[in-house]
Amino acid sequence: MRKISILTLALLCLVAALNAAELRTGVLLGGLMAEIGSDPVEENRNIYSFVGGGYLDYRQEGRDEFGWGVQAQLLFTNRGCRIPSHDGNPEKRYDLSYLQLPVIARVDFQIGNLIPYLGVGAYGAYNVIAKYEEDGDSDDLDNVKKTEFGIIVGNGVNWDRYSVNLRYEQALTPFYDEEVELKNIAYTILIGYAF
Repeated sequence: MRKISILTLALLCLVAALNAAELRTGVLLGGLMAEIGSDPVEENRNIYSFVGGGYLDYRQEGRDEFGWGVQAQLLFTNRGCRIPSHDGNPEKRYDLSYLQLPVIARVDFQIGNLIPYLGVGAYGAYNVIAKYEEDGDSDDLDNVKKTEFGIIVGNGVNWDRYSVNLRYEQALTPFYDEEVELKNIAYTILIGYAF
């Protein structure tokens, strides 16, 4: 009987928390600047690409206009870099496309209709396309790891159904299976619309 009482109390607390919370879904679209972080790749150049997908957002209001939330996203995103020609070697370009699942925890505060926030999180990504281009010839990139894990730090603002998010993403795992540990880095801006 005691276990049933504890379970009932826990369920009532959960229902009360969900009633005070806001749950939203929406779409995200934006752009990014990507590069590869590694000591041997000193002069890699950024590539610019798009990112897009959807999200599920949970926000819990706190006291004095402060709150917290968690957002899970499913994104299609690109990574990679350009390595300029040097010492007689032609320019090289790495293009990597991922399905990415970020989960971001955040704290926020409300100023009228604006809700600025700071967030940190982690992501897992699955590589769906890996291309290598050198001297105008393109081919599949071999030895690319299928999964990638990393961290996200960012901020943004929500206004009614719209949101803008700026963030830094750093891979913790290398994407290439060789002696050199090549890791993806991205600076992303996302614009969102909630349904």
